[in-house]
Formats: sequence, C-alpha cells, structure tokens
Amino acid sequence: MQNYISQIQNRIEPLRQQIVNHAVYGVIHTPEDLKIFMQSHVYAVWDFMSLLKSLQNQLTCTSVPWFPKGDADTRYLINEIVVGEESDVDSEGNRTSHFELYLKAMEQIGCDTDSMKNFVDTLQNTNDFKQAFAAGNTSFSTQKFVDFTFEIIRSNKAYLQAAIFTFGREDLIPGMFLSMVNDLNKRFPDSISQIKYYLERHIEVDGNHHSLLALQMTANLCGENEQFWQEAEAAVVQALQMRIALWGSSANHSAKSSGISILKSGSDSNCSFTMAPFSLRMAFRNAVFTGKIKSPSPIGTKAKPVMATSSKKPFTRKLTLVFGLISCAIAAGTATYIQPVFSPFSPN
Repeated sequence: MQNYISQIQNRIEPLRQQIVNHAVYGVIHTPEDLKIFMQSHVYAVWDFMSLLKSLQNQLTCTSVPWFPKGDADTRYLINEIVVGEESDVDSEGNRTSHFELYLKAMEQIGCDTDSMKNFVDTLQNTNDFKQAFAAGNTSFSTQKFVDFTFEIIRSNKAYLQAAIFTFGREDLIPGMFLSMVNDLNKRFPDSISQIKYYLERHIEVDGNHHSLLALQMTANLCGENEQFWQEAEAAVVQALQMRIALWGSSANHSAKSSGISILKSGSDSNCSFTMAPFSLRMAFRNAVFTGKIKSPSPIGTKAKPVMATSSKKPFTRKLTLVFGLISCAIAAGTATYIQPVFSPFSPN
C-alpha cells in the first residue's frame, strides 16, 4: 500500500511545487492585493467543507434510525477531521467552522463577503449552482474549480474524494504564504490579524494532525485495489491543476490592479512565473512596486522603461536593469519570457 502512496506523491510533486512557488505570492503586497485573492479563495474554503461532509455522509451513518456503517477506524478518522474543521476555535476561543473563520477574516480586511453569502443563500434555497453562481457574481475560473469538486462528490466514490482531500487540499498552504501575510500583518495589524490566525490554525491543524488522519483514511478506502489507486492519482492530478488555474487567475487580477506585468509562459499562462526562485520574483516585483523600475507601458504605446532617481550614471542604471531582467529570464527557464507590455489579462 505504501508503494501506491509513494507513486502518487512522486507523480504530483511537480504540481505541488508549482503551487508552492506560484506567481500569486509575488503580486500580494498590500491588503488590497490580498482581498483580490481572498474573494476567489473563499470558494475553495467552502467547497473543501462540502467535500468533507460528503465523505462523512458516505463513511458514517448520518440518518435516523442509526445503523452501524462501514469500518469503525475509518469512521473515527473522518469524524475526527470533521470536528476540527466544522467546530474549531477562533482567535477569541469561540467555536466556529474554518469557513466562518475565513469570512471573519474577509470582513476584517474589508473584503466583499456579500457575493459569497449570496452564493451560499441561493444555493441553499434552490440547489441550483447556475443560479447561485449568478447571484454571487462568481468568476468563470472559480466556477470551474467548484464544478470539478462537485463532479467528484457526485461520483459517490469515497476513495476519490478521500484522495483529493488528502493529496490535493489538506496541506497546500506553503510557508512562504504565511511569511507574506506575517509581513503584511506587521504593517496592517488591524486588517490582517484574522487571516494570519486562519493560516496559522490551518497549518497547525490541517497540515499536521489532519493530513495524517486523511492519509490513513485514503489508504483504508483504496486498500490494495490497483484500479482505485490509479483513479485516485488521476483525480488528484486534475485537482491540483484546477488549484493552479484558480490561483493563476487571482495572480493576474492582482498584477493588473497593481499596474504591472508578470512573467508568462508561452505554454501555460496559469502556471507562469512559477519556475523563477521566489526571492528573485519578489525582488523584481518590489523593484517595480517601489518605483526603482517603472512598470511597462500599456498595449499600443511604446514601452519606455525609466529608472528612478539614482546617483548612478544613466548607462550604469540601464545596464543594471538589463542584467536584472536577464537574470529573471534565466531563472524562469527557457520557455518563459518577460512581457514588455501589459498583458491582456482574462476577466476571470
């Protein structure tokens, strides 16, 4: 059984690295940038809870009259996870779900929560996702993400749901994301403290204890059935690709609002800017953000890179910029290029 687990882990490692080093971290520098990310990420938090409850419904008896259902060890594992996700504690010690905790963080930062609440209310009243997406003004990329999750839920295959829950959702908050939020919290403590708490709690509970429970649950459900493991691997790969696409959309929105262009890959714009080292991407982004390097001109105008005031001679300043851009291009890989103008970002 361990061989199957190792096979999945090896197969998805490149995708996980794309998520860990995603462009979205390089474009979040202010509370406004973070708000853009949170408005789409909240859907991932919500459908994570839906995936969790679907697993509980399939693996335990949640109806009356009660009857023993399934394996007792598996029942314990899913119920233990549900307790932590559905009734954790907030920063003041009050019981709350992780979804409600995230909404609280959105409200603190001044993020629009009406859209998400309209989506949830409409779905609860109509059970119609099309109407709910319209009510929430949900972006197309976010709709695709949620649709995929519910496609897996509707399959009624507990082993697929458990695999996605385990390998595609439970421990994907990288340390660099928390570092970025910690930095924002130092500058904007009245706006960021709740999302900082959410991330710390997520890493502590989900990334450690729950990820181990979920792994055991997946192993129990797939057993030694090779077909189950193969289907699980394919589903996890697709789940990670959907996450990359969702975060790619957020990165594009944030970059556009900041007035800069990001590195884009000719083969996959959703995964762009991910191969360069995070520190190098951040350095280049900071240079644009602080005015040391001016962002490129809009489409249709001649690009005129201008250096900020400096004691260096013009030739030296230009040479510094050129070498900086070349370094970014080399680090990003041969398939990646630097766009000299604003990208025609997708509205989603």
